[in-house]
Amino acid sequence: FITKHKKMIRRNLHKVEEKLGKAEKSEIPKDVLDKIGQAEATKKMTEALTHSFKVLVTPNPLARAKENIIGKGKKEDGSSSATTALESLGNTMRCVGQTYTMIHAEGNGKSVSTKGATIEKVGDVQLQIAKIEKDYHVSIQDDVMKPLQSFLDNEAKLLTNRHKELETARVDMDIAKDKAAKEGANLIKKAKEEETEKLFNDKIKLCSDLCSKTTVEQPDAQTQHLKKFLELQRNYFQECLQKVNGALKEF
Repeated sequence: FITKHKKMIRRNLHKVEEKLGKAEKSEIPKDVLDKIGQAEATKKMTEALTHSFKVLVTPNPLARAKENIIGKGKKEDGSSSATTALESLGNTMRCVGQTYTMIHAEGNGKSVSTKGATIEKVGDVQLQIAKIEKDYHVSIQDDVMKPLQSFLDNEAKLLTNRHKELETARVDMDIAKDKAAKEGANLIKKAKEEETEKLFNDKIKLCSDLCSKTTVEQPDAQTQHLKKFLELQRNYFQECLQKVNGALKEF
């Protein structure tokens, strides 16, 4: 623990000296920095897509905050337990229709009673569409959002760690070089310098390879996820249209 703590202090002091111009700073190759930047941009775009899908699935900001913070508000099938606008509208229509039918159950208000039943049926359609909408949102979560979030939870975090490891290796290498230059190089210090330089080069390759893989594979994967989203969207609108056309026959 003490050795690890000393290393952290030494690294931080060296970074301060680099900023003050009192220590030499080795540069990470530009092509590697470019790859890191591209991979970081890929990560940010994935975060933006994931957030936008969350907004689509849970439009209410307060409901999203509740799900994020306490993890509640969803049923076992993944759908939200909160009442949607369509569910509220459908229940209101059913209530209004039932009330019209009850008010005019006696007397000669046959046409009004029929209208009450029609309003009830339209309300039923709204509830059916609300169910279709919830199923649609669950499918988006399973087939689109989960793969995107999986990238952020795994590859993106690994990428961040690789970048940190590369920066740490660079600082350790510069510390070893600086120490050898100030105190005079002997076999032990020379070996340490070579060891840190080799580690630095190894970290460059690891980071570079992962960045290259990320910038190629993740956009391809996102394209497939978006294709799946469009297929779900098409099916959702088709099902809704069928319900609406059926309801229009009541008029």
